[in-house]
Amino acid sequence: MQRVADEIIQIPRSHSIFDYLRFNYPPRMHSFFRVKRMTDATNRIVSFSPDWIWLDGWHGYLLAKRLKEKYHLPFAYRSHNVEHQYFAFIARSSSGIKKHILFYNAQRLKHAEYETYTLEEVSQALLGETKLITGKNRHEEIERLYNSKDVKDQQRLVDYNIMDCKLAYDILIKTDIDNLIIERSQLTGLPLDRLTASIAAFDSVYIKNARNIGLVSPTTRYTEKENRIKGGYVFSSKAGIYHNVLILDFKSLYPSIIKTFNIDPASYVEKKEKNTVESPNHAYFKNTEGILPQIIEKLHQAREKAKKEKRELASYAIKIIMNSFFGVLASPNCRYFNLKMANAITHFGQMIIKLTAQEIEKLGYKVIYSDTDSVFVETSKSEAESEKLGLYIQNYINKFYQDFVLKNYQRKSYLDLQFAKQYISLMIPNIRNKDDEDIAAKKRYAGLIKKDGKEKIEVTGLEAIRGDWTDAAQEFQLELLKKVFHKEPVIEFVKKYVKEIKEGKLDKKLIYTKSIRKSLDEYTKTTPPHVKAARKLDSLDSNIIQYYITLDGPEPIQKLSHKIDYEHYIDKQIKPIANQILGLLGKSFDDIIKNSKQATLF
Repeated sequence: MQRVADEIIQIPRSHSIFDYLRFNYPPRMHSFFRVKRMTDATNRIVSFSPDWIWLDGWHGYLLAKRLKEKYHLPFAYRSHNVEHQYFAFIARSSSGIKKHILFYNAQRLKHAEYETYTLEEVSQALLGETKLITGKNRHEEIERLYNSKDVKDQQRLVDYNIMDCKLAYDILIKTDIDNLIIERSQLTGLPLDRLTASIAAFDSVYIKNARNIGLVSPTTRYTEKENRIKGGYVFSSKAGIYHNVLILDFKSLYPSIIKTFNIDPASYVEKKEKNTVESPNHAYFKNTEGILPQIIEKLHQAREKAKKEKRELASYAIKIIMNSFFGVLASPNCRYFNLKMANAITHFGQMIIKLTAQEIEKLGYKVIYSDTDSVFVETSKSEAESEKLGLYIQNYINKFYQDFVLKNYQRKSYLDLQFAKQYISLMIPNIRNKDDEDIAAKKRYAGLIKKDGKEKIEVTGLEAIRGDWTDAAQEFQLELLKKVFHKEPVIEFVKKYVKEIKEGKLDKKLIYTKSIRKSLDEYTKTTPPHVKAARKLDSLDSNIIQYYITLDGPEPIQKLSHKIDYEHYIDKQIKPIANQILGLLGKSFDDIIKNSKQATLF
C-alpha cells in the first residue's frame, strides 16, 4: 500500500488559552483548538478523501459525531469508551465510489503481547518513545498545566497532545496495520469495514467454493442453541510446585482437526454410512474431501508461502481467518450451524489431549496438566536434557497420530504437536471446591522461564494480572513467586511488604485504574467503586478513572480528602495472592502476620 501526503491532526479539548496562542508544529501537523470549530478539521479530513483515520484520545467520538452530522456518514457508536471501540464508516463521494474510513486505536494491537494496551505501553515497546507526561500521577500534572496561566505550561500541554497524535501515527506505520487489514480483505473478499464480521468472512470464502462444485448453500437463519457447545478438556493432577516442566502445544488444533477428520457442512450426514468418519460424539462425515478442509489446506499453503517470503502480516491474517472457523460453525447465526458438527470438533480435541497424555505417560513421564491444546510434562532431567526430551516427545506423538488416524479413520493426520518451551519451575495453585476440599485450579498457573539467558515469570489466569488489581498486588505476586521458585525465605518478605503498605510507603502503587464504559447517569442498578469516585470529580475529563479506597469509600486521586484504607488493600489485594502461593508451602497469610513460630519455610 502506498502512503501519500500523510498528515497528523490534533483536536485538543476546548480551552480559552488556545484562542490567544499560536504554536509552531512539525510539517504536516495541524491543530484545531475549539470543539465548535471542528468543522474546519472535518472539512480538511474529508478533502483528503481518506481511506484510514487513526484515532487516539478521549474526544475522538466528537469527530465521529461531526462527520455524521455534516456528511451523513452512518456509523454504529455504542459508548464513549473510544479506547475500546471500532468504528466503520461507509460514505459516498459525488462520483458514487464507496470510501471506507476505519477508526483504529492502540487497543487494536491485540495480537501483540503487552502487559497493558495503553498508548504509553505500546509506544514504548514498539517505538522506544513514550508520552511526554507519564506515570500514575500524570493526570494531576495535566490538570495543573491545563489550569496554568504560564505560557510555558500551556506550550507543554500542547506539546504533550501533539506527541500523543504522533505516537499513534507512528504505531500505525510501525505495525503496518493498514496492510494487515488489506490482506484480510483480499483473503476473504469482504470490504474493509466488515472485516470483524467473522460469519460474513466464512460465508464469503465457503459459498464461493461450494458454488464451484455445484452446491447450493442454505439461506441465513437464526437457531437457538438447545445445548451448550462442549468445551476443551482441562486436566490438572495436583496443585503444587514442579520443576523442569515441558510445554507441548498442538499447532492450530481446531483447524487441524477439521482437516484431519473432514469436518465440513457439505460432508456431514445424519446417520452412519459406509466409509464415514465417526466423531466421539457420534457425528458422521463422508470420507471424501470436503470443502472446509480444502479451504484450510489452501490457507495453510498460503501461510507457509507468506512465512517463507517473510510477509508476517499476511501470515497473521491467514491465522486469524483459520482460527475463526470453529467459532463460526458454533454460532447459531451461521447458516451452516449444526450442534453435533460443532461439538465434533471439541470432542475430537478432548480425545486427542487425553490420548496424547496417555501416550506420553506410557513413555514413563508424568503429565501434570493439560489444556485445550497443550500438555505439561514433568521431568527429572536437567535443563539441557529436558529440551532434547521435548523434541523427542514431539516427534514421537506426531508419528503416533499418523499411524493412529490412518488405522482408525483411513485418513492422513495433520495434527502437529510442537515442543513450545520449558518452565524451570511451575506453580499450580489450590482452589476450594463445594466440599471445602483443596483441588488444583484449572487454567491458572505461573512459571519461571529462561529466554535469551534471562529469567522471566509468566502468569496465566491468576489475580494480579487482571486490570482490577493494583501495581502493589502485581509487584507482590511476582516477588513472592520469584522467592518461592528460587527457594528463598518468604516470611520476612511478606511481613515487610505489609508493613510498608501500613506506613504509607507504597501509596502510589495502591491506585486503582478503571474505565468508564457509559455515561455516569446510566449506572443505576449497581454503582462500582470507580463510578463512585468519578462522581466526586468536578468534571469528567477522561474515561480512565484513577482512585483510592479510603476510610470514606472510593475517592479520585485528584480529590483525595480522607485517609487511605490500608486494611482494605491488605485484605483484598495482598492476602488472596499470598494464600494461593503460601498454601502450597503449608502456610497461610494470617499465620505469618500473626507472628507464626516458624521462622522459615525452607
